[in-house]
Amino acid sequence: MAIDRAIWISLRPRSDCRIVLHLLNFEQPADFFLDNFTHESEWAEYVRGIAWVLQEQGLNISGWGGVLTGNIPLGAGLSSSVALELSLLKAFWTVSNFNWDGAQMAGLACQADHDWVGVQSGIMDQRISTLVKKNHALLIDCRTLDFLNIGQKQKGSLSLGKVQPIPKEERFSCISLCEF
Repeated sequence: MAIDRAIWISLRPRSDCRIVLHLLNFEQPADFFLDNFTHESEWAEYVRGIAWVLQEQGLNISGWGGVLTGNIPLGAGLSSSVALELSLLKAFWTVSNFNWDGAQMAGLACQADHDWVGVQSGIMDQRISTLVKKNHALLIDCRTLDFLNIGQKQKGSLSLGKVQPIPKEERFSCISLCEF
């Protein structure tokens, strides 16, 4: 079941290759040029990471300016960073000229997490956020990344094989073994 939390970005395209994004309740904006940016330790790493991953894919992205706010509590286990990354992907998509593919965007959000931000996230939250249809459940095969939307009225059974819980202290080492 979806929750009633969201992130909103009000934006306008820029004629240069600059990103200027103000986050309400934070003094320091994300402010950088797409043709020359580096790591810094602040919330704006997520913005830089999404710009970086889009450029790594060879996508032509445009500059924009805007204001971001939301009502997803930080650190509450509700994937606020995933929501932020996917909102940023939509913002770049809005002002740039590339196709939106939910599976690809979920993968790019993961790649930005892993390779730019340094967070070893899984794949589930990104994929559910970009691929699930209203009033459906999303079945994800984590071996192949294939997915299937299952409607409320569909009937059937699902075999998960042997299921074993993973102790909390081993969770991130298991994630690192998976290929994304």
